[in-house]
Amino acid sequence: MTNPEYNWAMKILRKSAYSPHLENFKIEEGAIIPFGKEGEPPTTFTPNTKLSSVLLIRSKELPEIKHSINTITYYTLVPISAEEEKLVKEIGTEKFMEMLGLKDVVDLNRKLLA
Repeated sequence: MTNPEYNWAMKILRKSAYSPHLENFKIEEGAIIPFGKEGEPPTTFTPNTKLSSVLLIRSKELPEIKHSINTITYYTLVPISAEEEKLVKEIGTEKFMEMLGLKDVVDLNRKLLA
């Protein structure tokens, strides 16, 4: 997928997978992964959106899987704008998600909260 209108999803998934290995980044609820180049402010996914980062939240629909000493936790990547990122940091992930009213399916055409 080379079309920038669609390839942002694969780029953010790839970055989500590599971030813990390349940076001092821990995958946990409330973590925010910016879109774009390392060390630069986030850029929007595509020119026709303000969404520029993803917020990690624990899946509401997929339960954790516990096996022996390991636990698999599923996360949902919620696209957010720079303004919403500030709001998340101000009010917290739980309150933000309550306001957003989303579960595990994300609507890219949703109205922004900030």
